[in-house]
Amino acid sequence: MKFLPESIDGYTRGEPDGETVNMPPTSFTSVNVKFTNDKGDDIKVTIVDYNQAYGMYSGLTMMWAMGMSVDSPEKKAQGVKFEGDIGGWEEFHKKTGRTELTLGVGYRFWVQVQADNQTDTENVKAIAKKIDLKKLSEI
Repeated sequence: MKFLPESIDGYTRGEPDGETVNMPPTSFTSVNVKFTNDKGDDIKVTIVDYNQAYGMYSGLTMMWAMGMSVDSPEKKAQGVKFEGDIGGWEEFHKKTGRTELTLGVGYRFWVQVQADNQTDTENVKAIAKKIDLKKLSEI
């Protein structure tokens, strides 16, 4: 939970939450926190630690490396290269302004930032940069 952002300008931070799921022989842990502004718009940040569940992690991140993209009247989505060797997937839902950025970090962590009423994916990228991704990737 210590990697979750403490604040986002214009938003109030809720209580962080998390869980560990055991599926022998592997397990994974997720933590998240939600921020809300005065208009009722939400931003949610989630970090999943796949620990020894490399097969699950690989399956989730495989399409990002393939160069896949989607552009329709409803949404625009594509793989994205982030800081260093961190890659991911970004989605912008054109009619609702819902955005999502999902990153694979250190071949172990899955980081997602979701936000309501955005004009593009730049804000979710800026929020993701508030997370110490370099330190997270070194764990």
